[in-house]
Amino acid sequence: LWRDRLDDARLALDEGLSVSRIRDAPGPTLELLSLAIRLEADRAVLARLRRNTAEYADAVSAADAITAQARSVGAGVMSRRPPSTLALLAVVDAERMRASGVADGAAWVAAADAFERAGCPWPACYSNWQAAECFATDRGGRRAASSAIARSLEIAARLGAAPLEERLRSLARRARLEVTEVDAGEQV
Repeated sequence: LWRDRLDDARLALDEGLSVSRIRDAPGPTLELLSLAIRLEADRAVLARLRRNTAEYADAVSAADAITAQARSVGAGVMSRRPPSTLALLAVVDAERMRASGVADGAAWVAAADAFERAGCPWPACYSNWQAAECFATDRGGRRAASSAIARSLEIAARLGAAPLEERLRSLARRARLEVTEVDAGEQV
């Protein structure tokens, strides 16, 4: 997904989902579904940019189906309410909105917060990044965008994720956001 090789990613996700369903593993299945819906949201965004209505409709339809699957899988483990399940369901909802063209920064912040509570820094970083993208396009959201990008940069620095840091800094430059430098040794 990071390299925008959506067809390759889809094949890998389909294979992983087949294996996780055979093993009746709701946690890994939900993680893979969260990546599958991200792929469909990426497809929908590209289709909108290319004005390809058929591709867009297909991506949104696939995102709807994945959302339904994720909710079904999540319902099976919700009695225990594991933090990771709550976080994955939050990101599925945020990706579903992104697929349909809705930029809801608050949904992404909720997903980021849930991932942070679950101790999952990578998806927390990604969710903050998406929140910053949403807020940067919102007329009154510059402060929220700066905050989300700073949180994401803190996590990326702590994880030593230089390519991710560069993408985040690129967003900050494009959106003309003021971002405080972070120390990679700081705790997030």
